Amino acid sequence: MKNYSNTLADLLTIIADNLRSGNSNVDADQLDMITAAINGITNYERQIGTDEAIKFLKVSRNYFYDHVKPILKGVKIPGQKTIYYTKKELEKYRNIHLQVSKNQ
Repeated sequence: MKNYSNTLADLLTIIADNLRSGNSNVDADQLDMITAAINGITNYERQIGTDEAIKFLKVSRNYFYDHVKPILKGVKIPGQKTIYYTKKELEKYRNIHLQVSKNQ
């Protein structure tokens, strides 16, 4: 089974080839939507709220507050209750802490 990076790369190659050859029916709005989706997936400095971080790590809310939150820095924006995390920070935690747990 292909991993997500290869699948995304294959789809982007097809879209790019179609755009270069003029065989694409993608209009400006659709192109903006595609670009925004790609940027959202690959932007590792994007701030992610607690609920999205829990989904990203695929952990329970209790696990997150007991094990993840004490380790990660997060950023608190003045005037808001939510603490935000970067995707880079969450991936680093996942690769170090969650992979070890699965192997034990």
